Amino acid sequence: MLRFKSIIIILFALLPTMTFAQKNANAKKVLDNTSAIFSSAKGIRASFTIQNYQRNKLIGKSNGTILLKGNKFQVNTPEMICWFNGKTQWTYVVRNEEVNVANPTSEELQNINPYVFLNLYKQGFNYRMGKNASKNGKSVYEIILSAENTKQNLSNVTIYIAKGDYKPLEMILTTHNNTSSRISISSFNKNVTLPENTFVFNKNKYPKAEIIDLR
Repeated sequence: MLRFKSIIIILFALLPTMTFAQKNANAKKVLDNTSAIFSSAKGIRASFTIQNYQRNKLIGKSNGTILLKGNKFQVNTPEMICWFNGKTQWTYVVRNEEVNVANPTSEELQNINPYVFLNLYKQGFNYRMGKNASKNGKSVYEIILSAENTKQNLSNVTIYIAKGDYKPLEMILTTHNNTSSRISISSFNKNVTLPENTFVFNKNKYPKAEIIDLR
């Protein structure tokens, strides 16, 4: 699980850690539209690349996919597969064929699910519009979130959202320990059918896996 967290948190040039004490109405409108995509989607499948940095030095890179349905998800990378059914999380470590089982806290989910932070603006974060920008040839909104609690580990989140369809294209997370991550989305489909067992570990598919229950 710790290895997986290092991949995800990392879920960029370091962002300033100052707090912007404001909640901009235009930024909220964009974030509301993006959040609505996830809350109303039949099921989402996205492909991503994560680049992890420590003090501006690249320390890791990984590609993967994520399947989402409400607050449930499955994340796949070459190193790990993680399932979360809304309560229980199973993290399969490919290298040593080990499965860690846990009931994660909300804060822990922020470190695992790269889309949880799309709703962070609703509580505990300030937000504002950034500069006009473009990503992959598309015009985007740049939204900058900063934690109201300066002691919180996740200090800043920058989201680049496509104008027109409000899909997220890139996200940058920065923590107080000078660790940051750039999550780039290469594909995004919000009309995927996902059965409930998509979000549950199937022991029959991993018969050699050692299960470690951390609950």
